[in-house]
Amino acid sequence: MNWQDVGPALTVVAGAVVGLLGVAWTLRRLFRPWMRTEVQAAADKVSAEVRALANKLATNDFPHIEAKLESVEVRLGERFDRIVARTEKMEARLLDAIRGRREDPTHREASTDTLEAADSP
Repeated sequence: MNWQDVGPALTVVAGAVVGLLGVAWTLRRLFRPWMRTEVQAAADKVSAEVRALANKLATNDFPHIEAKLESVEVRLGERFDRIVARTEKMEARLLDAIRGRREDPTHREASTDTLEAADSP
């Protein structure tokens, strides 16, 4: 193989590379202003959204969350009050039942207490 065989192939490859570089440079020059304006518009949009979110966070503008927390707090308080009332009712019923058993003469513990009291001098 000599330079006479390689020369034309190298010329074709070099021409193709230079041609591709030329096309890329031309396309870049054509679309660069358009790309710059699109990138700037996207950056401005993102910047405005970030500023709006920062303002919203700075002013703590989340009334819907605060209202929901307040309603949950009220509902929990009401539920706690109902639980306390139920517990007090159950306690009263249990005490009444215990007192009723002690006073019932047919109840075994009451009758044994009475018998023991009668047996003691």
